[in-house]
Amino acid sequence: MIETIKDIPEDSVLNQIDLKGIIENLGTIKIEDYFNLEKIGEYAKGVIGIATSIFNIFVTIVVSIYLLAERSQIVNGAKKLCGAMFNISAYKTIGKYFRETNAIFFRFVSSQLVDALIVGVLTSIAMSLLGVKYAILLGFMIGLFNLIPYLGAIIAIVLAIIITIFTGGISQAFWMAVVVIILQQIDANIINPKIIGDSLEISPILIIFSVTVIGTYFGIIGMFLAVPIVAVIKLAINDFIKYKESLKEE
Repeated sequence: MIETIKDIPEDSVLNQIDLKGIIENLGTIKIEDYFNLEKIGEYAKGVIGIATSIFNIFVTIVVSIYLLAERSQIVNGAKKLCGAMFNISAYKTIGKYFRETNAIFFRFVSSQLVDALIVGVLTSIAMSLLGVKYAILLGFMIGLFNLIPYLGAIIAIVLAIIITIFTGGISQAFWMAVVVIILQQIDANIINPKIIGDSLEISPILIIFSVTVIGTYFGIIGMFLAVPIVAVIKLAINDFIKYKESLKEE
């Protein structure tokens, strides 16, 4: 190959390109460094992990829609089943917990929507002060994605950074990311626990603890359901304490 290059006429355009150097450099490249099976496995795991998370979120949304659409049928079926399986006293107790659980989940979702709105407003204001283009749109996109625990905030910030790079440059995108991440931390550790804690009458510290622990073992779905589950457990414990106290009074 090198000998062929030497035979190229001097007035050829190809002589203006260092073909000999390029070919020699290509010869030093080790294909195995780029197609190492271990690295390919790591890349594949990363891609599969991201795809699995997105799939889980999609399935959760679809299942939630079906549950809401068939809510009446599910409730009636559960009532009939409980009525057939348990006596009147147990049936009333189960009905009470069902109603309380339903109210807890409703208050939790409402609180999350309020929190998303607050995040959207604060982020929009911060972006507007930084002169970010489409500040309101990006701010409320981040607030909406904030409803998805952990992964939603990351996806929203990455999308906002990419859009800001194209519309305002790398410097503006950097400062926007810094401000948004700070706001996200304030929301996650102060605003969100306070709003949900007041709504469900749970300590903000307990909310942070439950999301951290349950999320560690059950992932994104666990993070989302952690607070309602803890609220229901707290309700059951309070009822158990009242029952034991009533027995002592007798």
